[in-house]
Amino acid sequence: MKTYRISKYNPAKRNSKGHYTELNEWTSISDIGKPKYGNISFQEYFDIENAYCAAIDIISDFLGEKVFILQEVENRNNQESLTLDAQEGYLKGLPKNIVSYILGIQENKIVPIAELHLQIRLCLREIIWGKYLGARMHLRFGYDYYMYVDTDFLPDHIIKKIQAHNLFVD
Repeated sequence: MKTYRISKYNPAKRNSKGHYTELNEWTSISDIGKPKYGNISFQEYFDIENAYCAAIDIISDFLGEKVFILQEVENRNNQESLTLDAQEGYLKGLPKNIVSYILGIQENKIVPIAELHLQIRLCLREIIWGKYLGARMHLRFGYDYYMYVDTDFLPDHIIKKIQAHNLFVD
């Protein structure tokens, strides 16, 4: 399988070693409203989350993926930590039952595509982590808002659809 790195980071802003050079680029939900990161609003942040979800929709539609199995789950949350996350605004825009949902996430859970958006948001917000294994693709998240898709091949027209959402594929 080939690994495709999908992110909001423009590759033109990388140095010769591949490091992203924009030091004031936000990388986390915790950067919302901070002057150092351009005072990004929640709506701007949420729009980028939507773009990542759209990218997975584009790829999974192309590959015919309908369900994923969640592996290598990291969910170190408890009621107290999630209450703090809610106070910090990290659960904003998520369903009202999100705390009980998060506490119920476990290894080997079957995640239908309809539920995957919610888990993508939780991964991007650094609330959970895991690998999502489909029949023809694997999905995982790295630090600093990187998303990795492992699959045999993504044709140019699929990559262009992803790029139309202001994301970059390399």
